[in-house]
Amino acid sequence: MNKLRHLNNHSDIESNRQNRLFIMTTVAILLPFYIGAVVLIVHFLYLIWTNRKKLIQQIKEMGWIAVFILYTALVSLENRNYIGLAISLALFLVALYFSSYLESFSAKLYISLLKTISYGSFFVGIFNLVNYIIYIVKNNLSIFYILQTSNPQFRAEATFFNANYYGLFCIFSILISIYLLNYTREQRLRMFHALIISINLISIIMTASRMLLPTVVIAIFVLVFFIHKRIALVLLGTGLLGLIGVMLFPTLFPRFETLAYGFEDRFGLWNTGWNIFLTKPLTGRGPLSYINFYYLFINETDMHAHQLLIDSLANYGLFGIFILFNALFDYVNRLIEALKISEIRLEVGLVLAFIVAVLVHGLVDVSIFWLQTGFVFLIVCLCPTESMLKVRYEQLKKLEQD
Repeated sequence: MNKLRHLNNHSDIESNRQNRLFIMTTVAILLPFYIGAVVLIVHFLYLIWTNRKKLIQQIKEMGWIAVFILYTALVSLENRNYIGLAISLALFLVALYFSSYLESFSAKLYISLLKTISYGSFFVGIFNLVNYIIYIVKNNLSIFYILQTSNPQFRAEATFFNANYYGLFCIFSILISIYLLNYTREQRLRMFHALIISINLISIIMTASRMLLPTVVIAIFVLVFFIHKRIALVLLGTGLLGLIGVMLFPTLFPRFETLAYGFEDRFGLWNTGWNIFLTKPLTGRGPLSYINFYYLFINETDMHAHQLLIDSLANYGLFGIFILFNALFDYVNRLIEALKISEIRLEVGLVLAFIVAVLVHGLVDVSIFWLQTGFVFLIVCLCPTESMLKVRYEQLKKLEQD
């Protein structure tokens, strides 16, 4: 009996240690990527060491994901796309990391990570506002500078690599805060969640990214639809009226005056990405094919084709997309089945809102393929559907305590 109690205590200690490490890594991910990447690698090496006896089994359990990663590596090698080969290795390490995350998954850990992302976004937002104030004071500009110019020289990036990545993170944070708000009765905490949502909305405007506004409206609608359908329809109607107002009066928000030019620029990127795909439509040319092969068609470089589907086709080809669909098939099936369980509608709604946000924003950008945005997306969307009932139970228990 004493031995059994000792084993249980050891298991609890190890579980708590793992939870703390995942929380610490999530905090680090919200810092500049070169800091977050280092912490993530250290955490990954720790997980590899502690799970070394199960490493082969973890790789086997990846199934089609492992096949897809191997495929991208081989295609990259064949095309001498060495950046793509490095990305394939990074994808493999990320897959192993999140395999360990799923093994350590618990309702307590999931909720803690959601709070870490939501609360962390508040401090990232404050950091962004401080940077903005410093910029306008230094350059003797109006506090409304971001709204008064069609080509702002300051675009909110905070601790992220660029404005679009930060904007997508803000949308994720808003969705998480709405989710947490639904399980909060304590008035001060509700006000704090409302403040977090407000700061992230302000940050989205300050990114001067045109596509983020419709994306946040649609994503919020999807989540709130699972909470209260009538409120969701009102929010959608209000959002659509706001977007119509922006179209009629483009000076209300930054860079909408140059919307036509923005789409002209995107059409050029899409056309180049499509032409890269056509050079090898079956196999693609490996990750980040755009930056490696743009010179075949144009002189101006860019990171990617700024369109999720076109960029994926150029990178992986039709064979790669087929393998990826097979890798995601079981996940999509489980998500569809979870839609039928009314008790976890809010948890499923959060995941679906994240996916919709990525797909909508993916019409004009590929911001999900970045360390910070990708990490937050996977933390939320990999929540096992069979564990969602435990998450809901923990949230309702907390609600009763409040």
